[in-house]
Parts: sequence; structure tokens; C-alpha cells
Amino acid sequence: LCNRRLNTAATSGSSRDAVLYAAWKRFGLYRATSQHINGHWMRYEYLIMSLGLLGTVLVTLDVELTVPTRPWAGVTLAPYSSDTYSIKTIFTMIISIIPAVQTMLTSLKNQYGYGTKWTAFKLYAESVRKEIYMYRTGVGDNYRNAKFKRQKLAQVIKSLTTKLYKTEAQKISMNTEKVPG
Repeated sequence: LCNRRLNTAATSGSSRDAVLYAAWKRFGLYRATSQHINGHWMRYEYLIMSLGLLGTVLVTLDVELTVPTRPWAGVTLAPYSSDTYSIKTIFTMIISIIPAVQTMLTSLKNQYGYGTKWTAFKLYAESVRKEIYMYRTGVGDNYRNAKFKRQKLAQVIKSLTTKLYKTEAQKISMNTEKVPG
């Protein structure tokens, strides 16, 4: 998948589909990495949302146990009794800690820039796919001349890779375990 192999495949006459194969491998690598990053990002999102829901439920339960009467509903509830003081303390501590944990998780999510990195890998994966289809159909200025279209595909893929490495994506290792082929 390195640029040297892409150059060799573009200039050698031994295998006609070597450039196309290398381009598909590059596409698979970018797509697998974007899916991996998106999985991390979604886990953070679900965890933050779940903590928000838990906090809301705990606050509602706390209010229900704290307010002694409901005259509009004709119901009288006993507030926290003295023997359940520890439950009130636990609720208060958990309710106080949840926003701090949410803030910490949001900071971590933003620090690692999963959204930005996912967008970059997804964008460049789709750009590689577009170039592959343009190469295969002979569409576009780069691929009309059959004699040079393999070299043009290799140059375009190298250019896209160089652009990708100038983004936030340079700070992450690519997921090579799930690349087909």
C-alpha cells in the first residue's frame, strides 16, 4: 500500500490490474479506518447520552422522594425519612458527579477529534472510490488516454494520500486488520 508499490505497479507492464488493486486496497484501508474511528466516536456519544438520561431519572426520583405532598393529586407521600438519609446522600452525590463525568467524556471526545478524523478518512475513501470508477469507465481528463491512465490513477491516489496526511488524520494509525484482500 505504500507509494513505492503504487509507483512500481503503475510503471511495470507485468500486471495490468496492479494499480487498480492497490487503489482498492487503499480505499479499503481508509474505509476500515473511518469505520473504526466512527465506532469510538459513537461509543462516547452513547455513554454521554446514557449518563444524561441517568441523571434526569435520578433528579426526578430525588424530587419525588423529597417533596412531601401532592395536594393537586390528592396524594401525600412521606419524604426521605431519617433512616433513609444515606439514600438521599447517595442520590445527591451521584447527581452531582454525573455532569462532571459528562464534561470529562466530552472533553476527551473532542481532544481526540474523532469526528474530524472520521470525516477525513471517509472523505478520502470516497475520493479514492470516485477515482477508481472514473479510471474504470474512462471518464475525466485523467483517464481518456489509455496509454497513461494507470500512471494517472497512481498519481491521483498518491496525491489524495498526501492530502489526507496533511489533515488531523495523520495523528492516528490506520486499521489494517479489517482491510479486505
